[in-house]
Amino acid sequence: MNARTLRLLLASLWLTLCGLTSPVQAMEQSQARELFLQSNQAYEAGDWGAAVAGYDSLARAGFDGLELWYNLGNSHFRLGETGLAILSWRRAEAISPFDRDVQKNLEIASHLLSDDLGQTVRLPIWDWLDRVLESLPRDGTAVALLVLLALWSGLRCLRILERLAPGATVRSLQWISGLAALLLLVLLSLQIRHRETSRHLVILAQRATVHAAPLADAEALFDLHEGTTVRLVSEGKQWWRLRLPDGREGWLPQDKAAIVESRP
Repeated sequence: MNARTLRLLLASLWLTLCGLTSPVQAMEQSQARELFLQSNQAYEAGDWGAAVAGYDSLARAGFDGLELWYNLGNSHFRLGETGLAILSWRRAEAISPFDRDVQKNLEIASHLLSDDLGQTVRLPIWDWLDRVLESLPRDGTAVALLVLLALWSGLRCLRILERLAPGATVRSLQWISGLAALLLLVLLSLQIRHRETSRHLVILAQRATVHAAPLADAEALFDLHEGTTVRLVSEGKQWWRLRLPDGREGWLPQDKAAIVESRP
């Protein structure tokens, strides 16, 4: 039994015990558990169409998870749907940026893409930092910061009163909690900035034309092809505004691509 199969079994067991978490509750938990297990069985049996149908139903109902997106991507890829496969793997990557299987599949799929966007050269440390920021819980950093600030405030009061602990001990703890809170504040700022500038689109159409303005008859600037991932700058009514690594920008109809960071 390989590591991925073991993780799949553990995910199924966890789902059976606790159920999936759905922010919209569009599907009953018992129905979701049954559908997830059926989709896993279809996936293991190589029935990719049935697996896609099951996993996609869960995704459209608002359910989320690494194994869900990973297996959905694999099933799409087996069906020759490269764009949808990459979109699913990108969403799996957003949940677990350091997952080796997800990264390996994205690397394999990258060799099948038509577009060479001339990726900017970055030091490995920046890619590592991006993945760390992506892996942090959305609210965990802020909660930890509030806890440390509360601790620092309490220690500050103890230092002023100097009744419940020796002054030297209180001062040391206050310095430690204050520095930790400062570091968390910096980390929270980086995390917020990273999320504001790291929204991406995956092209789903075989060929999609990027325009100079959000109008169908606007000047055509360049074409992008299925599976290409680009940065999302902003969105308008029925249009995405995107930016390439070389600085080129333009507008793309929303039905030609899907946003990666669509999870609540």
